[in-house]
Amino acid sequence: LYPSFLGRNASSDLAGSEDFAGLELFNGGSEVLGVGNNWSAWAYSTFGLTGESDLVRPSDNAWLSMDSAAHFFIVKLQFNASANDNVTIWMDPNLTAGELGQPTSVYRNSGSGNAAFNRIALRSGSNNNQNNWEYDEIRIGQTWSDVVEVPEPASLSFLAAALAAAALRRRAAR
Repeated sequence: LYPSFLGRNASSDLAGSEDFAGLELFNGGSEVLGVGNNWSAWAYSTFGLTGESDLVRPSDNAWLSMDSAAHFFIVKLQFNASANDNVTIWMDPNLTAGELGQPTSVYRNSGSGNAAFNRIALRSGSNNNQNNWEYDEIRIGQTWSDVVEVPEPASLSFLAAALAAAALRRRAAR
């Protein structure tokens, strides 16, 4: 399963003191995984199943401090019937490289454990009321391409023509 989303920290306090935010998966009332900004973290991070850790680049083990840019996150949940589930998270992946071709300069994290969930939340919270995140392009798919594919121009033209025809049909029916 591949959830993905765009997230942007629009807070006045980018340092992340007393803040948390991100896409969170829950199983009942228990948090399974959070992706975005762990409580009081200064960098983009994960929490829950993957532990409390920063998203880092394998090429130099560097993290990205909180900023106000929009970032694209992809989560891969690989469920295993008789073993721990595997979770991989990418931030700002190279969309032309595909899942297996991601360069080591892409921020990421991984972990394993029970990833079963029955609730999804987009959250942000703060003790100082200065945390404000924006979310967009929320997708859930069965493959990497389900959540990163952008329609080809020909498909967009077809969709526009179909919508125009539907509008004309609706107008003619009145």
